[in-house]
Amino acid sequence: MKMYFLTGFLIFSFGIGMGQSPDAELAGKVCASMDDVDFSMDETELNELVMQSIQNVYKEETELIVKAMNVHMEANEGMTQQEAGLVIGNAVRLELMDNCENFQRITMFKGKPVPEISDLTRKVGEEITEDIAGKEKNGGLTMEIIDKAMSEAMDKYGAEIDKQFGKRYSLEFSDQLTAYLQTESRPYMRWMVNRKR
Repeated sequence: MKMYFLTGFLIFSFGIGMGQSPDAELAGKVCASMDDVDFSMDETELNELVMQSIQNVYKEETELIVKAMNVHMEANEGMTQQEAGLVIGNAVRLELMDNCENFQRITMFKGKPVPEISDLTRKVGEEITEDIAGKEKNGGLTMEIIDKAMSEAMDKYGAEIDKQFGKRYSLEFSDQLTAYLQTESRPYMRWMVNRKR
């Protein structure tokens, strides 16, 4: 009897720990609201659709917004509601960049499909990500740090890039690397979301 109770308790506790954060849940709802996008619309209309989707979800999910604010304010003593709102907005945007293909297509690739990423480009992207992840922990990222990491990785794999893409700065390679950084490199995406606009 004790074993069943303990096993049940552990499964229940594990299930709670594995639940989605309110930020991720909000992002999921925004993404779902963009399921039936007509990609023949022009870029302005597509961007307006994203803004409208976000606004509609935020209006419909006030309880979830309050829950997310409470989570952030409890984790960060002294945080104001306005600061919590900014953190939620950034967290939702990061989740959408990472996990919502229609958001990626609209906001990062002007309505076009997300480019396929070759194994070589993925290797270069992983090298950049590893480099900037270490620097992110040591005080934050800047454009200069990211540029240097990109340059070093491209130099390291330069011969392979030249062989596969014709030249290091080919449009195809650049598009793939941009796609990798904007959809798979969490440190790069965090920098994009949090940088001053």
